[in-house]
Amino acid sequence: MKNNTIRCIAILSLTASLILASCSDKNTIRTEYSDCGLSLNLPEDYASKGLGIVTYGTDVTEYPTMLAYFQYDPAIDKLNEEFAALADEGKEITQELFDSYMEKAMLHYKNLVTITLMPEHEYAEYKKQGFPSGLEQFSEMKAFGKNNGYRYFVKYEETTTDGMEEDEKGLMKECAQIIQNAIKKKKFIKIEVSKPTVAKDNGVSLPEAMPAFSTVDINGTTVDNSFFSHADLTVVNIWGTFCGPCISEMPDLEAWNKTLGSNVQILGIICDVNDANDTDGIEEARQILNGAGVTFTNVLGTGDLKDFLSIVQFVPTTFLVNKAGQIVGDSMVGANVDNYKKSVESYLSGKK
Repeated sequence: MKNNTIRCIAILSLTASLILASCSDKNTIRTEYSDCGLSLNLPEDYASKGLGIVTYGTDVTEYPTMLAYFQYDPAIDKLNEEFAALADEGKEITQELFDSYMEKAMLHYKNLVTITLMPEHEYAEYKKQGFPSGLEQFSEMKAFGKNNGYRYFVKYEETTTDGMEEDEKGLMKECAQIIQNAIKKKKFIKIEVSKPTVAKDNGVSLPEAMPAFSTVDINGTTVDNSFFSHADLTVVNIWGTFCGPCISEMPDLEAWNKTLGSNVQILGIICDVNDANDTDGIEEARQILNGAGVTFTNVLGTGDLKDFLSIVQFVPTTFLVNKAGQIVGDSMVGANVDNYKKSVESYLSGKK
């Protein structure tokens, strides 16, 4: 658990893709975010104040998105040290304890601005009939421009200062003003959207087929590649006991599992429990699954699955495997059961 503490908080910064293009003067720097087609003029010291900016292409989200956030590292670093010390002392890291840590940490992390891009033709359609279920966030956002066939939407997030230190409050206010001013003076540039990783293209994360493997589920029952032959399609969900979004989507995954016919099944792979002798890890995973009422099979990431899991950068990562063990369609990063459903429906309908 302790080795994965930072991963949930730092995952945004790991996905940042920015290019420092040019300095407009000695105090500011022009920064390009090609995934979203934006160029922002920012103070050179914006990061040291706690302002972070990350972008996602469609390889991570359905629509290209930019997030600007404030993070107060002194407070979060202190919490990290305290949490790591508990683990070093041998204290049991229960889900309740981890949730308490995350709750405290998130007091010092605030989303400031969200910018999302929608293809112009989709916007024209939704403008007539309204945004459908699943896209309600656009109704809360303001359209503020268009570029390269995309319509831009922005939302300035409401923030609270509960639990913050006085210096921290001032820095967050300053960072919010910095990003708002930068957006007002933004420049549109060429959009180079990262496309979804398609398994057959041997993209970032996944090979063409699952490796030959033999492992056990959380009850000790052997599971191998023959598992895929039991259904036309298997939804493989890679998750970790340290991952809040993974745990949060478990009840939704199980609710979906109960509605699936015999031609579709779900297989969970626990990425951070990769030793059959890791009794603590297995018990933690079992508690998470039992708490969500999960009945679909969940296996340990042991043996040949270890190498496979090493190419998966973020969790949850979900993808589809056919009866022959081949990985088909697009890999999906992030917790979104609705997207999993759409992917299954699309594949079974013959669109992929």
